Amino acid sequence: MIAQPIFEANIQQLELNLTKQKDERQRIVLIDQLTSHFAFTDVSKAKALLQEQHALLQEWHHPNHPDLKLNFHLNTGIVENQLYNYYLSEIHFLQAIDLLDERGSAMQQAETLIDYAGTCMNLNKMDSAMQFLQKAEKKLAAFPNERLQTRIICREGYLNLHYNNLLKSVELLLEADKQIGLLDKELSIKDYYFLTLIHSGLGRIYEQNNQREQSVKSYLKVVNMCETMDIRSRLSWHYLNVGNGYMSLEDDDSAEIYFWKAINVKDDVSKHARASAYANLGHCYFYRKSYDEALEFYNKAELLYKENSPKDFYNFSILDSWKAQLHAELGDHDRALQHFDNAYAYAEIIEDYRQLSE
Repeated sequence: MIAQPIFEANIQQLELNLTKQKDERQRIVLIDQLTSHFAFTDVSKAKALLQEQHALLQEWHHPNHPDLKLNFHLNTGIVENQLYNYYLSEIHFLQAIDLLDERGSAMQQAETLIDYAGTCMNLNKMDSAMQFLQKAEKKLAAFPNERLQTRIICREGYLNLHYNNLLKSVELLLEADKQIGLLDKELSIKDYYFLTLIHSGLGRIYEQNNQREQSVKSYLKVVNMCETMDIRSRLSWHYLNVGNGYMSLEDDDSAEIYFWKAINVKDDVSKHARASAYANLGHCYFYRKSYDEALEFYNKAELLYKENSPKDFYNFSILDSWKAQLHAELGDHDRALQHFDNAYAYAEIIEDYRQLSE
């Protein structure tokens, strides 16, 4: 079990101070300290505080106003990324980079470039992400910082994972994990966030290599870390990963526990993760021959997939294929054929030949 860090008590004290603080300039400073923590633990709370901070910054000119304005954009960039609002995240990171060009230190610039690279990857701008990581490395060459260097290694691990360079990716992620363990200062909440990225990435690599038990262990490590450190913004995905892992091991009882967790967690706003949890939960019930419940979960999944992305033809194809199997088991061959036709049509649109052959 991971030890709870000392800073948790400090956060509670800062929150208490904020409830009592009437001076608006002092509130700006307190909000700045709190949002840098809540950006990783409670994005809804962080978003609300940032809205207040933005209004106060518009009105007051605190002596540290430029630094606080910079932090506002940095924290907002991180929060919008956590909320899957990647284009908004990019806007704020670019504004932060402009401010840093005027007055930022090399380490501030490097950290921002590393964070922005994460948003670039979520926007599928892989070349840009690599360029920003290289810029960050150049800045750290003159002003070394082991913590930031470790984060660069983590990001590079994910870039290699994207390009399916699994051997290089696992090498980089394991190195990043090792380097975080060697840091001589107490880990921050952001360090723990990067640790969740590292082990989630390792879980994906083990999953792709059919090392299923090792994959589940990595995903469980992420979940344990998130629950212990209260890092909740991607928790629905992490629960889903554990559930999928158990499903691949044919442990449907354990899988169901984590699919329900993925559905019920409140802090991760991802409809896609919940849709996938409902779909896979339905498949568990299908194998139990609980066909009514399975179909209900499939329908809930389809609704969420459509709300999230009306052109998610890959998942629509899988769902229709599963519905077809269900109706075939019930002896309703006309409906089964209809769903198989739909599944085939969706797979044809995206030229998914594996799905077409199935």
